[in-house]
Amino acid sequence: MKRALMIIAALILLIAASAVVFFLSIEAADVEGFEYKPNQKTIIFSDDGEEIGEIYEENRTYVTLDRIPEDLKNAIVAVEDNRFYIHNGFDLVGITRAFLTNFRAGTISEGASTITQQLARNIFEEISTEKTAARKIKEIKTAVMLEKRFGKEQILEMYLNEIYLGGGAYGVQEASVRYFGKNVWELNLAQCALIAGLPQAPSAYQPDVYFDRAKARQEKVLQRMVEEGFITEDASVGAKAEELEIRNSSSEEKVGRYKKNYEAFIRTVIDEYTEIYKDANYIDKDQEARSEALESLKRDGLRIYTSINAKIQEKAVESVSLAIENYSLTEATGAIVTIDAKNGAILAYYGGTSDIDFASTPRQPGSTLKPLIYSAALQEGIIQENTLLVDRRTDFNGYSPSNFSNRYYGYVTIRQALVQSLNIPAVQTMNDLGIEKTLSYLEEMGIQTIDKEDFRLPTALGGMTYGVTPLDMATAYTIFANGGAKTDPWSILSVDGSNGRNIYRKNLSQTEDDNIIDEDIAEYISGILVDNVVRGTGKNAGNKFVTGGKTGTSSESKDLWFVGFTGNATTSIWLGNPDRKGIGGSGSYCAWGYGEYMSNIGDYLLNSNYNLVSGESGYELETIYVLLDENAISGGSPYVDETMIAELSVLEEDLHFFENVRVLRVEVDRSTGKLFAQGKCLEKDKEVRFYLPENVPEECDKSHILDRLREIFQR
Repeated sequence: MKRALMIIAALILLIAASAVVFFLSIEAADVEGFEYKPNQKTIIFSDDGEEIGEIYEENRTYVTLDRIPEDLKNAIVAVEDNRFYIHNGFDLVGITRAFLTNFRAGTISEGASTITQQLARNIFEEISTEKTAARKIKEIKTAVMLEKRFGKEQILEMYLNEIYLGGGAYGVQEASVRYFGKNVWELNLAQCALIAGLPQAPSAYQPDVYFDRAKARQEKVLQRMVEEGFITEDASVGAKAEELEIRNSSSEEKVGRYKKNYEAFIRTVIDEYTEIYKDANYIDKDQEARSEALESLKRDGLRIYTSINAKIQEKAVESVSLAIENYSLTEATGAIVTIDAKNGAILAYYGGTSDIDFASTPRQPGSTLKPLIYSAALQEGIIQENTLLVDRRTDFNGYSPSNFSNRYYGYVTIRQALVQSLNIPAVQTMNDLGIEKTLSYLEEMGIQTIDKEDFRLPTALGGMTYGVTPLDMATAYTIFANGGAKTDPWSILSVDGSNGRNIYRKNLSQTEDDNIIDEDIAEYISGILVDNVVRGTGKNAGNKFVTGGKTGTSSESKDLWFVGFTGNATTSIWLGNPDRKGIGGSGSYCAWGYGEYMSNIGDYLLNSNYNLVSGESGYELETIYVLLDENAISGGSPYVDETMIAELSVLEEDLHFFENVRVLRVEVDRSTGKLFAQGKCLEKDKEVRFYLPENVPEECDKSHILDRLREIFQR
């Protein structure tokens, strides 16, 4: 018997010794080398102060302990760790009490981990949630070390900002906003108690999903607060009776982490932040910069202030939707981009209703490239403002384009070619300018999607391998609203750190404008584009402000466009199907959407320094005749016939371009060479001739009828 007892004692000692060795072999996490830096979400704001998105790994907004209500701090201590201010991180009394409580209840109704132990699990990744003795020992040791390094107030502050509280909310501030729509420091007792009840089982007690469970848990918290002496029984009864209004998650305006209709723009912001981060940190590799920038956005608690204007964005999205609805384009989506041509700020950016960002997706641009091509040819001196373009069927080494209407007008001005969107003159101009030179200009103007297969004449009409993005089209048209200078678009105005200190600011005083074409050429083409909105293919874009622009329609109406400007705001609108099937119609649909857009935001732009001009410009055409060869009248005959002239319809503002080649159409009496006079000259002697103004003959001053009759009878 005695020997048996000795053996048992030895075994107990062996087990105890093994337990001690095991306990001592488990090391705490590195608390001494630990620097607490909570993962905080980045918040993105519009130019006019609206929150449009959040980027985070854990949705958390850090608040200091002094901003957290006493009721919430007391509620957490009462229900999670009532001996928090007494123990040193590990509470043997608490463990014993929890064991007895759970034993009597027959279920686990009370936890045994202290607040400090829970914090240790949250901030040290090496402490898993696996239910093993080794993990528990590591947790306890780490908690004790935390208590030695940090005070109780610091531990409670970290805990209240770290804990997960359901619904994607980390920390008490996000839970307050998530469930009550207010900041944590605005919560009352009833609301504090409800949030304090969530850490035990956040998903099971999530109040907007399981309100009854959350309410029952809240009442238990209130009762514990009474038992711990934090509140009176009357206060508890009053808080229990208070009606709680929980925000419904379905009413959230954000899609995921982004406000609806801002998803594509925020991806653009992320791309731009990546470049900012790359430059600031001297990173060479794009992938490395992208990875580190995303980590920064998810953890650093940045505040990013962007260029987008929420008022303009709302109306931009609305205009696209209205155009789709107005023309019953049931399977279509759309994109719209608006840029301030003076400084490059992206004022509106909408990529459509699908997961694809169509504002940055190339599509066939149709005729929207024509103004750019004519501008380049004017800049190079290939054509001048008075150049007569030929609009007739032409074969360009096997390529035979046709006009959309299959109608041809012979000799036309640049204005007529653009206003009527004639194809042959555009192809001829690109051919004369040279394909390589044309595409070089398009790249300078901001078209970034040119492929090696685009070095061919069909590009003049938008027949490209990939196409052009709405963002690039809006950028290219800044040359018409900015005196010939292209302005590069940007989306980030400034970035502040989590401490409120500015770490980046866009230097608007150093915004570089690339001078692509001369100011007078930009003014000339923009005038034609305004004319196009008044009486041409862009007429649907008309509104109460002077507006210029160009429509575009790709083959089979797969892509519809309008790109234009009002004041110094340039905008591109695209409509089409994601699967590239035809949707019918023409670019006039987009022009209609633009007209609606400007009708809604024009007054706002007018009052916001965007240089809008009220009133529709009036355009009256005058028919004139010009020489096809300015040397046709030189020392020989003082006139030419109709085979040597072109009949043009010209605006008064363009008349000066044709001063040297303009001729007058007159009727003469060919027998005398003088102006035909009704009643004095025979009808059979009437002849149409074209004279320079200074060569027009005098009018017949006497009747020639009797003389002509006498000549006839004498024969």
